[in-house]
Amino acid sequence: MGTTSRAAKSIHGEFSAVGGQSCNLLVDADSRSLDRAEAVESFLESHSCEITGLARDFVQAAELNKFDYRLLPVLAVLETGCGRAARNNNLFGWANGRKRFSSFRQGIHFVAQRLQFAPRYSGKSVAEKLKIYNRRAAYRRKVLKMMETMPELDGESQLASISAGGVGLE
Repeated sequence: MGTTSRAAKSIHGEFSAVGGQSCNLLVDADSRSLDRAEAVESFLESHSCEITGLARDFVQAAELNKFDYRLLPVLAVLETGCGRAARNNNLFGWANGRKRFSSFRQGIHFVAQRLQFAPRYSGKSVAEKLKIYNRRAAYRRKVLKMMETMPELDGESQLASISAGGVGLE
């Protein structure tokens, strides 16, 4: 009655050894996500945006698609004035504003996926993606400058070499 099976001991040991570390990683990741969401919310507030409630969606879309969390909020500010000029729930003017979305949230996730996985954007740096998104060098410089107003978290900058070397800005 007081004995525990070998399998139960093994499972318990695995959870003890792995569980603590995994838990810490999840807490760290969640903490970074919250910090990013706060930065996005602050950025949107500084531009008098009424879409601050979407800060976590911007961050989640960027994290799921593995690119800089600062890109999408900046595009939303520049393209549609934070949605004030958006048609069809299209915060980004995607497809010259003709692409329809059921909500801003759907549009955020759709555009994030396209910026990461569409063949023309896939495998490219932020500056290279921007060169495709909008050919004007002045636009790319403006996007990158606005992105720099939000903090880099954990040395994650994908802009450092771009800003210093001007890669893709010409």
